[in-house]
Amino acid sequence: MVKKIMLGICGSAAAYEAIRIIRELRKNDIEVYCTLTEDAKKLITVETLEWASGNKVIEKISAEVEHIKFLGSRGLCSLFVIAPCSANTISKIASGIADTTVTLMALTALGSKKPLLVAPAMHISLYSNPIIQENLKKLEELGVILIPPRIEENKAKFPNVETIVNEILKILS
Repeated sequence: MVKKIMLGICGSAAAYEAIRIIRELRKNDIEVYCTLTEDAKKLITVETLEWASGNKVIEKISAEVEHIKFLGSRGLCSLFVIAPCSANTISKIASGIADTTVTLMALTALGSKKPLLVAPAMHISLYSNPIIQENLKKLEELGVILIPPRIEENKAKFPNVETIVNEILKILS
């Protein structure tokens, strides 16, 4: 049986890394569906994600109630991954705000007790902000799996794609 995941992409300069994540997952026989925020669309195209994943990208929730279809308790996907995840999205999830497809799917996954993996990517000043750190702790307390950024050259760099893919494979095994 093919394993299926939903990949959420936020507005971060690291959005292009989503293509590498998708390609690596597909090499491991994992079917990938994608959703993204409006800010992410400024950095990566829906067409590129559809090409990489082989699936239609969920840009909005329709009468098909995609958040339930994919991440409800009986949904098609076993895991929701947000990579890259912005400070804005982290704060919205921690506050229970569901005003994008990404945040709605995250809250659905949490409510359905499906694993949620988050890979933050933002400027070091945002990542170091005490409010963001508090929100990250809140997510961890809720059971969210966090892959912290690599701190190098006083920058919070996106985690290695291999690290993210290995964590996904571990969760799905």
